[in-house]
Amino acid sequence: MAKSGDIAGLAIDSVEFPGRAGELHRNGATASLIAELGDNYVAYHEFLAGELKRRKPPRASGKQDEESIKEYLEGWSRLQDVVRAEAVLRACRNYRLGGKLAPDYVREGPLLESGGATLGSIDSPKPSPPEGAASVPDGFLPEHVAGEITGE
Repeated sequence: MAKSGDIAGLAIDSVEFPGRAGELHRNGATASLIAELGDNYVAYHEFLAGELKRRKPPRASGKQDEESIKEYLEGWSRLQDVVRAEAVLRACRNYRLGGKLAPDYVREGPLLESGGATLGSIDSPKPSPPEGAASVPDGFLPEHVAGEITGE
């Protein structure tokens, strides 16, 4: 079940956006959060790119105890959270531009570049879409959220 402030059922709690987006997320203002993120892609992408650089991949300690393994897996989870936040950011942008959350692989490009070392940008060179790439069906957002965003 999605919590208030989640977008399309994707929790973004582990990455706290700065400024207005962070405030809207904390207040559970989903429609306004989608608008804020979607209308300000560049600023929030730059924040996430910095977060990915700051959150270095974890190093295996070599220890086989439960705590060491847990710390290692949690380290990777924190990196994945940034990538998930970028996917949510792109979905918000797509929704604001065309009413769809589905990724446009030709226009957007990959989420990670340089072997996973950097966060891709919608301004990066674009690959061909994966064969069979699907779109998000109508009704992906709850009607009350979609209506608040579009004013309907």
